[in-house]
Amino acid sequence: ATDDFMLHLDPIFAKPWRYQKANARLTWKLDDQAFTLIAPYIKVLGDEGKIAADFLIRIHLSHDQEDYMDLRVGMVDGDGRYTSKYLPTALSPELDHWLRTAVVSGAVKQGFFQYQGSLNKGSPDTARVISLFFDVSNATLAFQPGWPSLTGVDGKVYVENSGVRVKASKGQLFDTKVSNVLVNIPHVPSGQDSHLLVDGNFSGSLVDGLKILQQAPIGTGSTFAGWQGEGPLEGKLKLDIPLAKGVEPKVVVDFSTDNARLKLADPVLELTRLKGDFRFDSNSGLSGKGIRAQAFDRPVTAEIAAEGKPGANVTRITANGQITVKKLTDWLSVTQPVPASGDLPYQLQLTLDSKDSPLLINSTLKGVAIDLPAPFGKTADQERPSEFRMTLQGPERRLGVAYDNLANFAFAAPGGKFADGR
Repeated sequence: ATDDFMLHLDPIFAKPWRYQKANARLTWKLDDQAFTLIAPYIKVLGDEGKIAADFLIRIHLSHDQEDYMDLRVGMVDGDGRYTSKYLPTALSPELDHWLRTAVVSGAVKQGFFQYQGSLNKGSPDTARVISLFFDVSNATLAFQPGWPSLTGVDGKVYVENSGVRVKASKGQLFDTKVSNVLVNIPHVPSGQDSHLLVDGNFSGSLVDGLKILQQAPIGTGSTFAGWQGEGPLEGKLKLDIPLAKGVEPKVVVDFSTDNARLKLADPVLELTRLKGDFRFDSNSGLSGKGIRAQAFDRPVTAEIAAEGKPGANVTRITANGQITVKKLTDWLSVTQPVPASGDLPYQLQLTLDSKDSPLLINSTLKGVAIDLPAPFGKTADQERPSEFRMTLQGPERRLGVAYDNLANFAFAAPGGKFADGR
């Protein structure tokens, strides 16, 4: 028995293991072939918790033979902040860094580490077996810089020759509950980049979903900037995040909502009673089907198609509904009086592409009365197939109107300055 016990298993572990108290029995043997050190039982107390271990180390006197170690370490009632202490140097730099920074805090109900195999530098991965296991509760997992931490995690961490796996039964991302989360970092050959793969279910709010799209480093911040929302959100998440810097992650989120509210910033558009099934794919954009909502106080049905490519998301929204002429001109910031009134049936197509975001509205104009001299005027019962085009973003607003086969109008002005138009 001793206090302030230190054990340094170099070069398997970069730093010595230090413990406040230790009870151990060590035996050794030296013959003409090897030096053998055996610890059949070690019991120690450290900052990380209560530890029990045993090991056998055999160092051959001849360099032609491989040195060998069989080490087992068990932990109970541990502290997750110290789990990195048992990470061997054989791990790749990216994997080592992730494991050292990912588990921020938490209770370790039990843990286990085993190393069995060669001690020789340069030995292939197949010459050793490494197993590391932690059963954690109420842990905080910072799985990648720029992403919100996963808190309240109950799960199990496995580090093996094949890679790293984290199985979390529950956790929380902002105020959203996550469940059945699987984090996987497969082993890759030397020279290849490791990938962090995340798969899980979530149940939360539209507020949190928008936060992630706006704040996470997935290239969607500008597209969803200023969007606001509230309401339930349920779905599944898949992430493929390269651990190497400068490589874009892949994100696929399938989610549904019901009776939600969504407010777009540019163009300003508020949807209420929103219901539908959606998918966000970082390779293409946002898509959705079976979408129903209220816009401008009227029912709307819509479909959303993702038509982009990696690094250039394009989302195309197609909607059908009705709107009063007054609400339409107010939404388009048209301040001049227009000689029209009534309810306008429309088929709308809006493309969100971070460039000029073109808006296209087609309508028969049935239900709209136009107070103009013949042949331009019409009653509310008459149909006049017409088209309205406008860009909603970019340095210049371009506007065009085609009124049946009777008239065409084109206009362009600096953004928000219609008085300076041409």
